[in-house]
Amino acid sequence: ADTVDYTRDGSYLRLRHLAGDVHEIDFPDGTIHRFEHQAGRPSYEHRLTEIRDRYTVSGQPVNWVRISYSDGDPNSTWTITDSRGRTQTIHFSNRLSDGTVVPMKIDSIDVAAFGGTVATWSFRYWGDPGEHALDQIYRDCQDGYTGSSTQLTAAMLAGVVLPDGSRWNPDYWNDDPTVPPYSCKQAEISQIEEPTHGEIRYDYSQVVLPANDPCQEDDLGGTRVQALDT
Repeated sequence: ADTVDYTRDGSYLRLRHLAGDVHEIDFPDGTIHRFEHQAGRPSYEHRLTEIRDRYTVSGQPVNWVRISYSDGDPNSTWTITDSRGRTQTIHFSNRLSDGTVVPMKIDSIDVAAFGGTVATWSFRYWGDPGEHALDQIYRDCQDGYTGSSTQLTAAMLAGVVLPDGSRWNPDYWNDDPTVPPYSCKQAEISQIEEPTHGEIRYDYSQVVLPANDPCQEDDLGGTRVQALDT
């Protein structure tokens, strides 16, 4: 089998297949992205483990970022280190969604700060102590769920707490999809309150692709997508 593959779309990417189930992608800007299979993960899954440039000393890279993964139940962490001695850590946890455990929700991120300190960003979800109750939210009007309920109980993101204690607070559209005007915006962000208490508001509309479809029907080749309108 070939050990090198190339893109043919003008992106100038080169994929090199190395020993030990390791793959590296050469980018036109000179950076190299390294992907490796992780023990216990599906055979087809290769995770990003390193980004580096081509500058080396004695054959060793000088400028790099490396990612290591620690998968656990119920908690997992991703640790990001770099050639400047900094470490960032992403912590994940499991959450309940409609009675089913949903893994890999970001719990917190520890970011290297000035003076060797660590600044922590915390992610809060519906149902967490002191947050919005674990309430029900309508399913999207095009949801393929075959059950009888039009609603589900989900651990939606309730806020992102900054290291100084201020926070971003999202809110969501939760219109009944069976009631005119038959909105399909369920569970999409309707607004975000900033730490300064200002607000960014969002609305959405449907766009049919391809745009030149004269019938504008889903079953005739068009795909309906939600377009963001801030």
